[in-house]
Amino acid sequence: MMHGTIPTQRVSGSSAPARTDLFGSPHPTEDVRVPIQLTACVSFAEILGLLTYSVGLDITYADLDDDTFMRETLQFALITSDHLAIERCANRAMEALETGTGPLDEFEFICCLATAVTRVFGVTA
Repeated sequence: MMHGTIPTQRVSGSSAPARTDLFGSPHPTEDVRVPIQLTACVSFAEILGLLTYSVGLDITYADLDDDTFMRETLQFALITSDHLAIERCANRAMEALETGTGPLDEFEFICCLATAVTRVFGVTA
């Protein structure tokens, strides 16, 4: 189960409510939003699964070298996925990684992505 933390401090300074998009970028037509910091504990399999199979992600080989991109992409995947989807993605990714089933290009990409996950997040299978 993923754990969440909701800060109890008052919002102030740069954390003031603002018209932003979901990820904090200024957007004058959006509703006023307040930042909420969450801590999620995810495993290697969950990270690999989210980055491989989450809907709306388009990670390329070139992206694997960009640590900031990898972190932000994982944040997006976590925000847009429910717990069951995270579990399904993790199981699918680990099956592909361990058995080498599926198209060769998919297996090759998952292996490269697994290496990047270890480098960026410090976790291994």
